[in-house]
Amino acid sequence: MNGNFFSKLIVYLFLILGVIVFITPFIYMVMTTFINGAYSLPKPQEVFTAVPNFENYEIVWNKNNFFRYFLNSLLVAGVATVGSVFLGALTAYAFVRFTFPGKELLFRIFLFTMMIPLVLAIVPQFTVIKNLGLVNTYWGLWLLYIGGGVVGSTFFLRGFFETVPKELEESILMDGGGNWTIFRRIYLPLSKPALGTMAIFSFSGTWMNISLR
Repeated sequence: MNGNFFSKLIVYLFLILGVIVFITPFIYMVMTTFINGAYSLPKPQEVFTAVPNFENYEIVWNKNNFFRYFLNSLLVAGVATVGSVFLGALTAYAFVRFTFPGKELLFRIFLFTMMIPLVLAIVPQFTVIKNLGLVNTYWGLWLLYIGGGVVGSTFFLRGFFETVPKELEESILMDGGGNWTIFRRIYLPLSKPALGTMAIFSFSGTWMNISLR
């Protein structure tokens, strides 16, 4: 009993130490926002001993229209995440559930597109969006980010969908259900962990791309 207690205690101490190590840079970053611009590269003692100043937040929110930029990024990333994950789930279901000519070749083409650097696709993407008349619109950004995210979502979710027991599908078919019922009643509920993980990856990736552009 004592040995088990001490082993758990050691594990928890290491976990707490790891949390402190990883969260300290984040706390340092947040604290730097409360000091004035006199410190270009503040030292830790300057950050933690400075008097909190909210002037930086006032400048950002009121003078630089940051709130509008934040809402734009949130709207684009949110819609792109939902769209790419949902369409990726539908595509993954089609690859797992149906048999059609060229299925494996098409999936390999999907994988090949994941190897293309995003920088090489900037000019073709802009050309397509311009020809569609979607420059400087939400729809243009949604089309880009959803189209780019579907491939990764399909690859990730296909592997998870293949673990779903076929007997569950057969029970739905015996009760008169179709493919949409199987997808909605079986695959989506059983795949909540995978869908949640893919949504986090998709949202963070889209948000980072928006920030870089």
